[in-house]
Amino acid sequence: MNYMNKYSSIETLLDPFNETISVVPAETGAGRWQGYREIIEASMFGFVRLYSNGDGVYIDDEGLYSEKQYFWMHRNYPQPLVNKACFVGMDEEGETIPPKTSLTQFEKDVVFIGSRYQLVLNLQVHSDKVIKDKEGYDVDYRPIFFNMEE
Repeated sequence: MNYMNKYSSIETLLDPFNETISVVPAETGAGRWQGYREIIEASMFGFVRLYSNGDGVYIDDEGLYSEKQYFWMHRNYPQPLVNKACFVGMDEEGETIPPKTSLTQFEKDVVFIGSRYQLVLNLQVHSDKVIKDKEGYDVDYRPIFFNMEE
């Protein structure tokens, strides 16, 4: 089957429920924003920039209110992210474009955490690794999941 006949684009889907990053056919071309909501299963979505070249992910804006939550971390972002995401590029005008960062690099920069329980367990067991601001608030959880010296 030729996917481009039925779908308008190919997108990179990060699925923490199945711990996969895969290329999937989607109906996101020609400014069709509904397509992003469909593939990440969200009624509202926002953009999180992960690379200096503008690449990042569309994520569910209401993911922290979702009944079922699965978390993941990205090497370039200090907080855990939740549920499915679509990896895209962003140009200077804020338009979605294909990512400049390779899929191989994106895969290296992602760690799947698991459920809320697994996230909380990691935070409790490794609380000494969390970076705090001068007021003592947790601000960066990456040292729990990544070797920050690489």
